[in-house]
Amino acid sequence: MDKNTVVKFTDRQEIADPLIELLRQGARELLQKAVEAELLAFMEEFQGRRLNDGRVAVVRNGFLRGCSKLCVSQVAS
Repeated sequence: MDKNTVVKFTDRQEIADPLIELLRQGARELLQKAVEAELLAFMEEFQGRRLNDGRVAVVRNGFLRGCSKLCVSQVAS
């Protein structure tokens, strides 16, 4: 048995198949939209809450515009 059956895997960062890259990009976009929708629902639920001194109790913070990857702290608009 001198037949070599070892398969060399490409580096995870190296995309060998455009379809895989398309699927990954679609998954990233779906996750971004899901996180954004959840954040908006949370903000709507607490929009009327105020602190004792009259300030808004829950605010959106940490805008990061132009994210190319999923950003959990803020999704690109």
